[in-house]
Amino acid sequence: MIKKRVYTILNVITLDEMDFHLWLEQTAILLKERKLDQLDIENLLEEIEAISPREKDTLESNLTRVLHINQKKVKGLRIKT
Repeated sequence: MIKKRVYTILNVITLDEMDFHLWLEQTAILLKERKLDQLDIENLLEEIEAISPREKDTLESNLTRVLHINQKKVKGLRIKT
């Protein structure tokens, strides 16, 4: 909850300019909460484009696993209802 307040207070100055780790945490929270309209898209794209091919492969693999797990959870919820 505190992190949300920090994000709101510091919204004028992008968090990636102040604290990269905090910016990453906030970006992850916003993605998890599907608050895409609040994402710092420009800097997020810059960070994604800057990662190495090996890191991109790892990222793609991890994202695929997360999406697959979420898909299973959604299917599980549909079956239970």
